[in-house]
This record gives sequence, C-alpha cells and structure tokens, in this order.
Amino acid sequence: MGRKEYLREYYKRNREKALKKQAEYSKKKGLVFMREANKKSAKKRVEDLYKLMGYKCVCCGITDSIYFNIDHVNNDGYLERNKGRASKKLTVSEYLKNPKKYQLLCANCNHAKQLNGGKLYKPKKKKKRQVLAYAYSHNNGL
Repeated sequence: MGRKEYLREYYKRNREKALKKQAEYSKKKGLVFMREANKKSAKKRVEDLYKLMGYKCVCCGITDSIYFNIDHVNNDGYLERNKGRASKKLTVSEYLKNPKKYQLLCANCNHAKQLNGGKLYKPKKKKKRQVLAYAYSHNNGL
C-alpha cells in the first residue's frame, strides 16, 4: 500500500478527528490570513506579468500600473472565457506560451479600442496654435 492509499484509509478511519483538526487550524490561522496570502500571490502574479509586458501602455506609454489592463490583441478574449477555465486570470506560463496574443493597455486606451471597433485608437495631436486659439476664444466669451 502506497502513502496515498494509506492516507486515504487513515482519513476514512479518523474522519472526525481530521475534521476537528482542520477546524482548529482554520480558527487559529483564520480566513483573514488565507485571504491576505491569496491577495499577495495574486498581486505578485500581476506584477510579474506587467514586467514581462514592458511595464507601459502599448498605445500611450503610461507607466502607472494602477491603470493597466491586459488586452487580447486579436479581440478573442471571449474564446478563452467560453472555454470554461476554472480561473479566468492570465498566468505567467499562459502568457509565455503565446506572448503576441496579449498586450498591456491603460484603461483609457483599452476603452478607446473597444469603442473603435477593436482597433487601437491614437487621437490626432492638435497643433499648439489651434489649442491656444481655442482656449483664447472660449475665455474671451466669458
């Protein structure tokens, strides 16, 4: 009998004792401890992904990670969601399998891409004179 089978039999014979021990451990460590551990590992996973992706928005170049979204380049994120994965979060190993499938966008650029039919949207820059003329005409009207 292997270790796995032995442990399975031991659990069957001592189920109440095992459940009591598990409850004591949960009470001792608490759910708060487990939640904090999960938050830390998720934050580390996301930071690792951002580092691999260059830590800046592909479209506008912003480097503040609070605004980052991981975007599907070909707008095929719905296919992954329909696969029924247990976790819908991108992992480092999944990213490394096909890094050209994903890109890092800030929230504004990601939303603009959605509104632009799935194409990256880069607004045309106004010349300095046009901006000043616009500001001058609106300030004199007050």
